[in-house]
Amino acid sequence: MAKKKRNVNINELYKIMNDANSYFEQGKYDVVISLCETALNDYTETAEKHVLAKIYFTWVLSQMRKNDYAPINDIICRAKNDIGEYLDLTFMQVMSAYGSQEWQNTIHWAEKYLSEHEQADPAEKSYLKQSYNSIDEVLWLGGEAAKNIGDLDKTIEMMGKAVSYNPLNHLHRVEFASLTAKNGKSNQAMKILDEGIELFPNQVALKNAKGYMMGELRMYEEAEQYISELLKQYPDDTDANNNLGVIYDSQGKYDLAMEQFEKVLQVEPQNPTAKENLENLRNTVEEKYQTISAAMIVKDEENFLPQCLDSIKDLVDEIIIVDTGSTDRTMEIAREYGAKIYEHPWENDFSLHRNQSIDYATGDWILIIDADEELKTEEHATIRQAIKRKDVTSISFVVYNKIQMGRIGFLNSHRMFRNGLGFKYHGIVHNQLVVEGKTLMSQFKVIHHGYGLSEEQMEKKGRRSEALLLKQLEKNPELVFPHFNLAQIYRGLGEPDKSLEHSKFVVDNISVSDLDHRHVRLMAMDQMGCAYIGMDKFEEAESVFNEALTLRDDYLDPMFNMGFMFMRQRRYEDAERIFKQYLNARDDYRPENEWMGLILNNLSSQFAVYYALGFIEFLRNDIDKALELFLKSYELTENFEFLHHLIARCYREKGMFDKSLEHCEKAIETNNEDIEIRMIQGESYLNLNNAEKARECFNRALELDPENESARLGLIGADSLDSNPEELLKAINDFLEKSPNSPQGLVSKGDVQFDMGDYSDAKHSYQDAALKYPDDYKILNNLGNCFLKEKNFASAEVYYLMALQRNKDFFPGYRNLAITLINQERFEDAADYLEYYVRNNPGDSEIYATLGDIYYKSKNYTKAVGQFEKYINAFPSNMDAIIRLSDCYFNLGKLKAAAAGYKAVLVKQPSNEIAANRLKELNTFLKPVESQ
Repeated sequence: MAKKKRNVNINELYKIMNDANSYFEQGKYDVVISLCETALNDYTETAEKHVLAKIYFTWVLSQMRKNDYAPINDIICRAKNDIGEYLDLTFMQVMSAYGSQEWQNTIHWAEKYLSEHEQADPAEKSYLKQSYNSIDEVLWLGGEAAKNIGDLDKTIEMMGKAVSYNPLNHLHRVEFASLTAKNGKSNQAMKILDEGIELFPNQVALKNAKGYMMGELRMYEEAEQYISELLKQYPDDTDANNNLGVIYDSQGKYDLAMEQFEKVLQVEPQNPTAKENLENLRNTVEEKYQTISAAMIVKDEENFLPQCLDSIKDLVDEIIIVDTGSTDRTMEIAREYGAKIYEHPWENDFSLHRNQSIDYATGDWILIIDADEELKTEEHATIRQAIKRKDVTSISFVVYNKIQMGRIGFLNSHRMFRNGLGFKYHGIVHNQLVVEGKTLMSQFKVIHHGYGLSEEQMEKKGRRSEALLLKQLEKNPELVFPHFNLAQIYRGLGEPDKSLEHSKFVVDNISVSDLDHRHVRLMAMDQMGCAYIGMDKFEEAESVFNEALTLRDDYLDPMFNMGFMFMRQRRYEDAERIFKQYLNARDDYRPENEWMGLILNNLSSQFAVYYALGFIEFLRNDIDKALELFLKSYELTENFEFLHHLIARCYREKGMFDKSLEHCEKAIETNNEDIEIRMIQGESYLNLNNAEKARECFNRALELDPENESARLGLIGADSLDSNPEELLKAINDFLEKSPNSPQGLVSKGDVQFDMGDYSDAKHSYQDAALKYPDDYKILNNLGNCFLKEKNFASAEVYYLMALQRNKDFFPGYRNLAITLINQERFEDAADYLEYYVRNNPGDSEIYATLGDIYYKSKNYTKAVGQFEKYINAFPSNMDAIIRLSDCYFNLGKLKAAAAGYKAVLVKQPSNEIAANRLKELNTFLKPVESQ
């Protein structure tokens, strides 16, 4: 039998609820739970819904505070039965799921809450929406849940919404920015903080967070400058001083770091962060001077070695060189720098000789460097500071590989380590150092010049490494890393089938879940894609590149390679999309933060991407956009492929011939002289009316290609600038003897004959050209001009119409056609063509006068007035036009306006008889008639 509800005074229920709220504040959650349960058991049928909603809300919150989630689902079910679906019910679902660590459910309920929240009106039934202002907390928990299951995209989406709903929650903003940065989107992370700083300029915590994040992103120079500026405004801010100390510490500037931490303690003696940081530095920074040995293996490196040794001589305490059989001046150069030289015959094992050099080293630290590398001398002092850390056993440098065509590759590499810890190299080629302990991931730079060799040198280097790697695989064919290196070597040697074989072996033998070696698998996938391109298997290449990008969406190399593959396929929209993706990813990518270990070949290939994007716009005939992109490329590289050719062509199209010539010269200076650049140069000089320079260019083009017809035509163009018509015609005839079927030659001959007034011969030349190029509208227009000069207006009309059929946007053709029609007294048709022409060429103001005359003759004086007024605006001193305008006013009955016009003419030209006679006639007309 069901328990009967007590019908007690509602005031008793309110007292229970007040008691529950009081006990909740005291943290007596068991009592609160008991009161809520009693209230719901006894008053469900009599209590109003807003009271029930508060009871359920308090009960669930109490269960959560007790960390007892088991009963919550039953409570939520009871609330749903008693009240129905409402916002707070979903809120409780979110809290329950999160507290129970049901991450997927938390996301589900948080998204449902967001949907209901967006549709809710807080002014209506607000008792069901007590949580309405907690939307940011709900979304934040959804983001936390997504983070716990590794869904970073969902995490960033939900946390971003949380911050947008409550911009005042600065802790959330900072954490959201930090997470965004860790996801490789540093620019976006900075934007999140900058938005907060803009909204709340007096929130020093946000500014401190920005400075700290710069340090986390290893933007050390920017961080130092930013926090130093912040300290000018807030000199005693302990967080800012601490952050600057941490940034100094991260760079190995330990003295400066300790100084900053001491500043904090002067302001706040018990500051725990500063105390811990200072104590840690004092305990870990070595006071004793640390010696450095540079360890090298060399053979025939006389070209590179001086540059290398110059870059380290003031840093290291000894230079150890193991020479494996040099026959040039290598050892002599090494002795000049005081190096200790040990000769060992080459044994086809890089690790063996590398370890020999280590064994000879006596310094506290060992620096590994090759003869074709160099350090940045300005970083010596900071390197010296960095090696004072007792807790660091190795230091990783950033190696920048200078690759052909101006590209720069990148990798992180252990280049310094403590001596005496047994660290050794393994692998007979592309050896790897095995280290243990703490590594300092520094920004110290190693510049590697070894990939910028000639094709012959690169071939020799590649074949040497190939032989060693194949020997290694004979002993152990299952080793993955030699296969990876072989794939890279064959890629460079232009043997894509072999590169594919070895890169595929790597991909097949490294699992996606093998996080320690995933970077090798990713790089092998990029190798596979490039191999497929080399074999013209574009679908396979695209598939493997896209797979690589699903595993690492900011992996620059497959984006770059796929973009140029699309260019090769003429898939320009796809190329544009992936190149823009590359640029966005590169903006966010910071090599010093590379955590996965990728070796990048296209870290700084933006110049090539801008070049390709410019080429796409050039093909679209958007010269302005193309030029903008080409110039961006030029800012980043002195020369790349046909960059200067294309810039010169763009400037030529824009009529900026001086600029065009500038880049023609640059192309020639960078050994990119060819027929095209000399032709562009010659045409630019022609447009600048410099016949002598134009001839030099076209003659040079003929030296490069004696049969080049365009260059010989260019010489005719130069002759046209400074030769008389007879001499020019002779030159053209000489040209046509060698190239009798050249349409351009025939047109040039026709142009000269036309200018000489020989319209009949010009007509024959144009007709011969038209036989070769029947669709050339300009030739047809020229034929029309000949007939017009011969007053054969009907034939002129035919050829002008034919020209416009070939190109309806050839606007001068409409003007010519109108002139022909005027001569045939077909004024109405002529007016239509001229109106269309002048709409598209409003700058040709002379046409207004012609149109005015046509409308005057047809007695359409209103239209005539409009045309003459436009003409006079352009040519205010043309008295004939003012007279014609005045005549129009007269015919429209606007006699005073007509008289004003005639008078204006006589003011400027008192002797103008036409204006004087018109005014006299007008005055007679205006004279009153005398009565008889």
